[in-house]
Amino acid sequence: MSYDLEWKKEAVKDLEKLNMEERQRIVDKLEWFAEYPDRKKNVKWIEKYSSFRYRVGDFRIFFLKDDEEETIEILTVEKRSKAYR
Repeated sequence: MSYDLEWKKEAVKDLEKLNMEERQRIVDKLEWFAEYPDRKKNVKWIEKYSSFRYRVGDFRIFFLKDDEEETIEILTVEKRSKAYR
């Protein structure tokens, strides 16, 4: 069961700010996560933001998952130091 990734404009802008190596690592991890969306490691519900958080190294990816539509909507990509401010 593979989910589709949908990117919000803000998330795309966040990715564009990163260097190519970081960007590729995040995209690879998200594509892998879309293949295995029920995986719980590195995923946590953040009540404050009403979204899930996926941890990839020093980065935090905030997303919403729709099991009926089988989509993962990427909201933002932030460095950990800025993600929870």
